[in-house]
Amino acid sequence: PVTRCHGPATPEAQPFQYPLPATPSPHDLPEWGAVVEGIEGLVASNAGAGEALVKAAWSCAKTFRDTDFLGGCNGGRIRFVDENFPESDDIASAISLLSTLEASTPSSLTFSDLLVLAGTVALSSSNPSLPPLRFCGGRTDAEEDDQGWEYLFPRITGELEDNADVLADIVSMSGLTEPEYVALHAAANSLNFHELVNNDFELDADSGLYKAVDADIYITKTDYILKTHAEFHSIAVDFASSPELYQKTVAIAWGKAMTNDMYSVETGESSPYCFTQ
Repeated sequence: PVTRCHGPATPEAQPFQYPLPATPSPHDLPEWGAVVEGIEGLVASNAGAGEALVKAAWSCAKTFRDTDFLGGCNGGRIRFVDENFPESDDIASAISLLSTLEASTPSSLTFSDLLVLAGTVALSSSNPSLPPLRFCGGRTDAEEDDQGWEYLFPRITGELEDNADVLADIVSMSGLTEPEYVALHAAANSLNFHELVNNDFELDADSGLYKAVDADIYITKTDYILKTHAEFHSIAVDFASSPELYQKTVAIAWGKAMTNDMYSVETGESSPYCFTQ
């Protein structure tokens, strides 16, 4: 992205960089308190809204790659994905929910900021024991003809084709540590580490999921990899034995994942773009 380039010799943004509109001044950002209240009301009055919003925010954030710096939530390109996108139903649900807030939100609020803030508020609301979550605004939205969304297509989908090598490769370029990625996967998918670690699972051919041998518990292939892959299993055991460690990791990782692609926004502790939710 051209926003990673500095100095007088920096050329104009090129199409292959998928440039975004300029970052707004902190003074031009919305009044976040009012937006948060609207999201809290939306989550409280719609069953399943919180889960959908967390999943959608994680769906775009987890596509970030620190190899070519494509992907992520900035640009709001996740709203352009088609029906072939593996998580399109969850994303469509979140977009539909957020559209109900349009009339009560300021015009300066971008879709990408709204999506990330909604996911942040929803995650915090559904997990009272989490440490405070940090949100940074200042994202801008791509135009509809922007093709950068094609790089958001996930390589791990929860289907039986998933494998540990691909998951490890994704984590290695996610901008997150392995524990951070595993924690956010669990938070977005309501994965219970105690159940994962303490049950044996067998493939249920009818559903394409893995079912616990002695309990009515189902997990995806991605979850199953976390149980059976040595390094991921070790992380799962740590989180199962220490809920406090898991909660702390989620809080830190969420802030990192949601700002990994914000190259033109200062996201440090004293940044005027950021606040703690």
